[in-house]
This record gives sequence, structure tokens and C-alpha cells, in this order.
Amino acid sequence: MLSAIGFDATNTILYSSDSRGRNTAALVGFNLKTGKTDVLAEDNKVDIDVANVMRTPKTHRIQAYATSFKRTDWHVLDKSIQPDIAALAKVADGDWKVESQSADGERWIVEFTLSDAPKTFTCTTAKRESPRSSSLPLPNSKDCR
Repeated sequence: MLSAIGFDATNTILYSSDSRGRNTAALVGFNLKTGKTDVLAEDNKVDIDVANVMRTPKTHRIQAYATSFKRTDWHVLDKSIQPDIAALAKVADGDWKVESQSADGERWIVEFTLSDAPKTFTCTTAKRESPRSSSLPLPNSKDCR
């Protein structure tokens, strides 16, 4: 089964999950010009959830994806955001996801889901030189003004 995620900025590559011929759904890029399918990521235990995929606002390329076995685990494809993903993972003992990004990709709206608290949304700035988790999980962060 195919589940579309979206196109890249050139409308040449369709990103989707694809479970055809496998036990779990993989993250794939289908090149509409060549017909070639590239497997970008796969996991032998769980499907890659199309709802938990981060894409760059400008190029729409996939930056990271999540798998959920017992907990949500994020896997980075775009190494430039690795420090930011690692910092978010340390903020709270719960699951999180980037709900939205600014057009330049510098500001992220992040949702935290904890077992003992209501959902929290906060804003943080990616790729800054000071400790990335310093403004989290405070709402109305100065970073997003």
C-alpha cells in the first residue's frame, strides 16, 4: 500500500510510505521522470508513519522521520538538524514532534506529549549556537518573535 507524503519542490519526486513486497512500510522517493524508486528509510519492526515526517519548507526534502514501537524515535536524514533533534529528545520524558516550521526553517513549533501532563506547544529556534533546549518547554518563547 502507498501513502503519499508529498512532492519535492521540483515536483519530480513523490515521497511516500510503501509496504508493497515487505512486512513494514518503508519511506521511499519515487522519481516521476525516471520511474526509479529509492528507499530512503526502513525498519524491520514497525512502519514508518507518514504523519511523523519532517520536510524542509523550501525544498520539501525529508529531514527526519519517526518510528513508534514502544515510544516515538526520531531518525535524521538531514545531518544539519541532528543537534536540534538530539536537544529536543532531552527536553522532557515524553514524545514530541515538530508541527510546523517557518519558511526559512529556523523557527519550529514543537508539540510535547507527556503521560502525566496536557500537551504542550512551544516555539524554538533551530541551529542556534547557544544551548538549543534553553527555551523549551516554555510557551511564548522569545526565539519565535
